[in-house]
Amino acid sequence: ERVRKMVRDTAPFLVIGSPPCTMFSSLQNLSKGKRDKARFDKDMKFAKEHVKFCLEIYKMQIAAGRYFLHEHPNSAKSWEMPEVVDMVAREDVDVVMCDMCAYGLGIADERGEALVEKRTKLLSNPPELLKRVGVQCENRTAQSEGKKHRHAGATCGRATTCQVYPKQFCRAVCAG
Repeated sequence: ERVRKMVRDTAPFLVIGSPPCTMFSSLQNLSKGKRDKARFDKDMKFAKEHVKFCLEIYKMQIAAGRYFLHEHPNSAKSWEMPEVVDMVAREDVDVVMCDMCAYGLGIADERGEALVEKRTKLLSNPPELLKRVGVQCENRTAQSEGKKHRHAGATCGRATTCQVYPKQFCRAVCAG
């Protein structure tokens, strides 16, 4: 209720939703059988409720003629939730993909510093914002191997580092 009231009272120009993706990641599904089922189910229920709450806030923004940006990894199972599918299907919103390596997201692994691709899906209602943030990895279009960069994996405890938006991504959101 506090957040709903804050959104109503302060009328933010843009709300950014980035609910934790942990429960929706493919890594969680790999270890699902090794976890306590009751705890897993409870955590998943909470994660889904969090996404639904974000969608509620986005709908408040739309109804008031304001904007939102929702970010979750491309492979997150949250994109399959009926409520998210319904939001994606709306005429007044759209989805783009970006690769966070294009914004400089990097980590250190056993081979040194490298960029993390982190293919990300972004749902939003201002078209200009989506134009600015839908940047793809240069490796997809690089003609020669010499122009490609190395991607590091975000496993082995490195995923936490990838939860922080690179400054270049934040600038693109603000520019949009």
